[in-house]
Amino acid sequence: MTKSNLHPLKLHWATIVLTATGLFTCQTAFIQPSWGQEQKQVDFAHDILPILQSRCAKCHSNGVFKGDLSLESRDKLIDSGTVELGAHANSQLFERITSSDPDEQMPPEGDRLTAAQVEKFAAWIDTDLVWPAEIEFKRRIFSRPLGLRAVALPDQRSDSDHPVDRIIDNYFRRNSVKPLEPLSDHLFLRRAKLDLLGQLPTIDETRQFADNEDPGKQEKLIDELLSRDRDYADHWISFWNDLLRNDYVGTGYIDGGREQITEWLHRSLITNKPYDRFVRELISPSPESVGFIKGIKWRGRVNASQVEPLQFSQNISQVFLGINMKCASCHDSFIDDWKLNDAYGLAAITAEQPLEIHRCDVPTGETATSKFVFPSVGQIDGSLSRTQRLEQLAALMTSRQNGRFPRTIVNRLWHRMTGRGLVHPVDVMANEAWSEPLLDFLAVDFVDHGYDLKRTLRMIATSRMYRSRSVQASGQLLGSSTSSDFIFRGVDTRRMTAEQLVDAVWTLTGAAPRNIDAKIGSPEDVELTGKWVWKDAGAGQSPAGETVFFRYEFEIDSLPLASSIVTTCDNQFELFVNGKHVAKGTDWAAPITSDIRPELKVGKNVILVQASNQGDSPNPAALFAELLLRSDNKSDIERFGTDQNWDWTESSVNDPAELLNHEQIHWYPAVVLPGANETYESAMPLVQRAVQQFDLADPITARASLVQADLLMRSLGRPNREQVVTTRPETLSTLQALDLSNGEILAGWLQTGANQWLSAQRESKWSDQELVTELFEQALSRGPASDELKVLIPLHGEDPAGPIEDLLWMVVMLPEFQLIQ
Repeated sequence: MTKSNLHPLKLHWATIVLTATGLFTCQTAFIQPSWGQEQKQVDFAHDILPILQSRCAKCHSNGVFKGDLSLESRDKLIDSGTVELGAHANSQLFERITSSDPDEQMPPEGDRLTAAQVEKFAAWIDTDLVWPAEIEFKRRIFSRPLGLRAVALPDQRSDSDHPVDRIIDNYFRRNSVKPLEPLSDHLFLRRAKLDLLGQLPTIDETRQFADNEDPGKQEKLIDELLSRDRDYADHWISFWNDLLRNDYVGTGYIDGGREQITEWLHRSLITNKPYDRFVRELISPSPESVGFIKGIKWRGRVNASQVEPLQFSQNISQVFLGINMKCASCHDSFIDDWKLNDAYGLAAITAEQPLEIHRCDVPTGETATSKFVFPSVGQIDGSLSRTQRLEQLAALMTSRQNGRFPRTIVNRLWHRMTGRGLVHPVDVMANEAWSEPLLDFLAVDFVDHGYDLKRTLRMIATSRMYRSRSVQASGQLLGSSTSSDFIFRGVDTRRMTAEQLVDAVWTLTGAAPRNIDAKIGSPEDVELTGKWVWKDAGAGQSPAGETVFFRYEFEIDSLPLASSIVTTCDNQFELFVNGKHVAKGTDWAAPITSDIRPELKVGKNVILVQASNQGDSPNPAALFAELLLRSDNKSDIERFGTDQNWDWTESSVNDPAELLNHEQIHWYPAVVLPGANETYESAMPLVQRAVQQFDLADPITARASLVQADLLMRSLGRPNREQVVTTRPETLSTLQALDLSNGEILAGWLQTGANQWLSAQRESKWSDQELVTELFEQALSRGPASDELKVLIPLHGEDPAGPIEDLLWMVVMLPEFQLIQ
């Protein structure tokens, strides 16, 4: 399915709604694709920043802007009009640095840039001026005390006595900002559920909320959403995976340098673990949480600033303190006051052996001394063991004296909920907040109430500010602004994250996967119903080459929502369901999980396993299987394992399917093998893990956050998490536009959804208008307008599902669907 397949009238309507906000057209206008051209990668910190600092900043920053050119930030450079993104040959800046005219050339004095430097500048412009938002040349004169500051709330100036509103009302008054109107019920419900749980409201939730006349219903909704511990954890794990470099596959996991912390992290979110304890367990870790402080063991020649102890220094300072220590890991920072010794001081805390300081990758002969970045909070005793040093660091990081710690996390939560941090960018916490009183109030409240992350989210979400209409994004859709004259006016209109958008499409289409990749929960707690079986108790010395067929019959009144079977055999097996070959396994230590729902039918079903014992002499043989069925009640899971209720036969047939209807074949009860769990001990945790994954997975609302990223999610901005990621790309790229309009992954989901909606229409005997209404309420939390119905109805086509597929595509492409308003 592509756009070109759409009915002309519907294509016309889709074009109108796609461009209604200017979201897609204005975004892609800034992208200059370079298909067929190989672009060189540019490392801004090492290739460009030193040149700007040493040769350009003197004349073009900190109040000196010769030729009206400011190089204080990327935005200022773009605003100057001297560069054309993606085209160095058309850029005045490039002309100046390559000019031989003394009146035109830049820099005007000293040696000319080398050919290599000029080439780097060309590549930098051609790759759209890669320049991290936190790096600026403007000298900071603002200074905030490290300790927490109590805030006296201003007098109430509106009908809201909420602490956040009292501070913001005072801010609005001083800045002549008119408060925005309240959100409608359906938009508030949609915003709150997407922000807090990452999900679209259900049709029932939307209708019930609209019918509820309780004046306190919005605040009660926030409490109810935050009480859904599992949904909360499934959503916020993406936020923390980005911050903590945690993923389910990726660079560094194979060689043991990097380890997952998924199970610990998910459980911590479910229990709303206090943030100070959460961080202490990451810095001074248990085996479950050690993965965060373990860096990636890069292969080959590695720059000294990227060895594992320096990765530790960079990561903990960025994540927990909003400090960019990357520059200072190579040399004294160009962009702030952090020094090389500061970066190495943190690195020495975790180093297993004395750590020599390198400046710009050249050894200095000096050895790093363990120290905390804020000496006034406390010192690290370098004579202690590594474990003890990490314990000291964890205590200093979470000390109440370290006000940077709570300010950093409440700022990240504010950014996540509103679209822009109180301090912006979020990784430059030395910047002044647009409201210092609000930053301090949230930080003090957070600490005073036990470092409760959910409380801070509730504090934000229950404010009148959050419950008001959104404003055009202050930087989310058209590029980030770091201007100091920013005026806060309200919550930004924001694009969904990759996971939110994929979850929304899966909800709309029923195309979610049946299994998850995240290893969450404790598999050892899973009780299995299956037992190891064979045809007799003498399986410890089963004849080599022996083949036995095992059978299990069961009946179902309706097809389950999901069904899997976990199977393993010593030595090998082939699995058949209702005569169809499903799986084969040749290693008993590697159980096979098979999705068998497509093969099931209402009525009698037969599981058949052909089990074979290999080898040159008698040896042990055994079979294990665990059958799982999830019924209409998603929490109701039936399990049937191999036991004495399974049958076996040794009858020889050409096709195992013949055994299903062969009346002359004799079947005998399987024999449970005592002590087999110990014999096959290494396989059991894998079986438990597979069963647990099925228990946790929901085939209708499986979460994108718990599966490996596919190409569409990558395109939509989900990072590979080799490094800390605190904010994702905020602009729509050409690749995203193409994947959303013609990508195979999305097209496949919409095709699945069209067939499901067609089946629902036929089963419920919906008219076309009723189908469109149901789909709109599910996708947009509102019914279709009369002019929309006129264009969309009737739904006619040679393929009955075709018009529904087109309708799904049009709805998914709506900015109203993709934006959080």
